[in-house]
Amino acid sequence: ASGACQDVVMRGDEIDLYKLGVIQCWPKDSGRFLTMPQCFTKNPQTGVQNCGMYRLQIYDKKTTGMHIHMHHDGAFNARKYSSSGGRVELACAIGGDPACAYAATAPLPPGMDEMLVAGFIRKKAVRMVKCKTIDIHVPAEADIVIEGYVDINEFRTEGPFGDHTGVYSLADEFPVYHVTAITHRKNPVYQTIIVGVPPQEDYYLGKATERMFLPLLKTQMPELLDMNMPIYGNFHNFMFVQIKKEYPHHARKIMNQIWGTGQMMFSKYIVVVDENTDVQSSDAVWAQIARNVDFAQDIEITKGPVDILDHAGEAVGIGAKMGVDATSRLTSEGPARKTAAIAQLEKSRLESLVKQIDELIEISQPDFDGTHRFLFVKVEKRAAFDAFKVMKRIRESEPALAECHIVAIDGATDVTDPDAVFFRWGNNVDPKRDIRLIESDNGITCLSVDATRHRLDEGYTREWPEDIVMTDKIKKRVNEKWEKFIE
Repeated sequence: ASGACQDVVMRGDEIDLYKLGVIQCWPKDSGRFLTMPQCFTKNPQTGVQNCGMYRLQIYDKKTTGMHIHMHHDGAFNARKYSSSGGRVELACAIGGDPACAYAATAPLPPGMDEMLVAGFIRKKAVRMVKCKTIDIHVPAEADIVIEGYVDINEFRTEGPFGDHTGVYSLADEFPVYHVTAITHRKNPVYQTIIVGVPPQEDYYLGKATERMFLPLLKTQMPELLDMNMPIYGNFHNFMFVQIKKEYPHHARKIMNQIWGTGQMMFSKYIVVVDENTDVQSSDAVWAQIARNVDFAQDIEITKGPVDILDHAGEAVGIGAKMGVDATSRLTSEGPARKTAAIAQLEKSRLESLVKQIDELIEISQPDFDGTHRFLFVKVEKRAAFDAFKVMKRIRESEPALAECHIVAIDGATDVTDPDAVFFRWGNNVDPKRDIRLIESDNGITCLSVDATRHRLDEGYTREWPEDIVMTDKIKKRVNEKWEKFIE
């Protein structure tokens, strides 16, 4: 009947979102954003509530943007109101039990109330209280609750915003949220989160989901032993999957099952390995790819929905995805794989390539558990497809590298840091458009991967987002404050 979240009630002219202490996270954000709200909507047909975490850009004291992606359950509930043209009641709870905030991010099946999962985590029920101005229930122990509605026919420009992708998600049209009341505890704590180049705080929410939902996934895929969504993959760009292989093309069955399961449909690169490869070791997975994958035979490229924030796809929410079968080959799966063993070149030979090729800025040959088949290069793109031209010239100029997998990056990315390079690969590459399969004179297939910023004259038709970079002024202020905090 009541809860601490309603100790103080503000309506009408008392409503002022700016009093919450909402911050601007990054220099080029379009404003101040609430980044950790638990957003509650209701399915008008079933009455079941949904809770998701959608950012809110403050427009003025009483209105915000409502950044709900088309694939989210909150958007599904909103579309249910479209036939009547009605308003969607929506409440945003902030703070309270961290289990509730986590549950808002959990990838649950449609129709399951996230507060049920929060209850399992807490090992006791989440007490819910009805809002003051709308027919939505929220956690009674929340610190702050914003009540209001979204008119599904009213849109306004929202963004850009420095996102978990490490770049600014572009401005776009999203529904407007009108606030009808703000309630809060007597001494509320405003909870927020910073996202950006991983790892940030949100990475650990994603890693918790990976660990907590693994047993559930095993009930659907009994052959699944373990999985890893590495830091540089932004939750869905890379997924490493370990299975107990039982039959031919078992790995492809797993790929397709993952692409057909909830939010895992956004997985851009799925790498499937045997039980003897540790998927929690990124080096072990890439070494297995280098040693055991024939890219002429062992990949599956498909097209479908991708995350709305994926800027590399051909259109918003649409792009290609690649599955890689790095499991041991069964006799019935075809002829033996054609792979190559590449020796590590002397630093002087790599540096000579930089001197020979104008557009080549820097080059690195990483070591993944003793394998050296990957080559990372930094290029300066002066014309269309320069990255592919540079990779071609490297193979022609240095026969010892002809059968390497080469990944091209540009900008400020550290070419000697594999995680940084893979981060660009996951973010900037559409597998169908930006990866070329190159066959060597020995009939061995290797990769040329263009993970650079793409140009309009390369056939890329969308606006390319800016990288998130904090200003020197803010860095200095943080360093000064940090010294005080650690005293």
